[in-house]
Amino acid sequence: MLVQPTIFVVGAGAGVDIGLPTGKTLMRSLEGFLMDLLDDGRQMREVCRALDVSQNEIMALKKLRHQIVDSTLPWDHVDDYLANRSDLPMLERLGQFFIIKYLLTAERRSKIWSASEEGFPIEAMRHLWYHRLFQILVSSSDADRVRIFESCTFLILNYDRCLEHALLNIFRIALGLHGNQAEDLLRRATFLHPRGSLGPLPWQGGDLPFGSDKVDHQEVMGKLQSNHPSLPAEQQHLWHRRLGEARAIVFLGCGFHRNNLGFLHPSALGNAMRAHQPIVHATHVGLEGGAVRRRLKSCLPPFAEGLLRASSCLQLLDEIEPDLT
Repeated sequence: MLVQPTIFVVGAGAGVDIGLPTGKTLMRSLEGFLMDLLDDGRQMREVCRALDVSQNEIMALKKLRHQIVDSTLPWDHVDDYLANRSDLPMLERLGQFFIIKYLLTAERRSKIWSASEEGFPIEAMRHLWYHRLFQILVSSSDADRVRIFESCTFLILNYDRCLEHALLNIFRIALGLHGNQAEDLLRRATFLHPRGSLGPLPWQGGDLPFGSDKVDHQEVMGKLQSNHPSLPAEQQHLWHRRLGEARAIVFLGCGFHRNNLGFLHPSALGNAMRAHQPIVHATHVGLEGGAVRRRLKSCLPPFAEGLLRASSCLQLLDEIEPDLT
């Protein structure tokens, strides 16, 4: 079990092992979607129904088609691209429609999806970082179960719900929990989505199951915050307190974008005082360690450098487990 207050910052790269896209993959897929949309009558009708717009409203973009697609090329992340094309409100709506459809399909095709609770692929967990996280969180004492999540906070920079779904099912199976016991335990955990999400899972009070193929796009679009990441007012005080208390910050699969690191900047502490200088551990696949170090130092309060590894999330957790527990 964690012995010190710890924040886990989860980026898109943390989902690659189960089949979720990185930010760059999502951006390149959006390019293809925008290029094909105006020539695909079936997809056009689907979009019109989902967004409750006429084909003429979307076809108005046709004369800008190549300009729009060309404008995607310099961007690696959908959120950044959409934030900089506020001149075309319909483009933002199409982008959000695409994000929702793509990510729900990715959840459904992922290694952790199952058609029923009983069919959850627990064997696959042995080779995924969710399994190691479970081991870090859990002690051997039943009496400690209610305290498992007291010392940790999950800041999730993605729209998907993979972490919540995986942990719920691992806890349910590994601890032999029945009925609503697993849900009641996981509700004690703090999952924060500053960019919004596809929506809370049913056990969290939502109505959109993991990987669902039935969705009200307009309702979910209202939950995405691609342009202005922020936390609901009721979560702000909790986040400030947790950030001020943190002894360790663990980055898993993050791209270290300044928009996201802003949540860890001293200004994000509000009125909370940082009690300790946290130690920072991070994976940085696709980035040089020096570049990661510079970005962290420019955006974080003073911190002690832990392990910065060009490795998988599982490998990093393997290495730092003794320090966290």
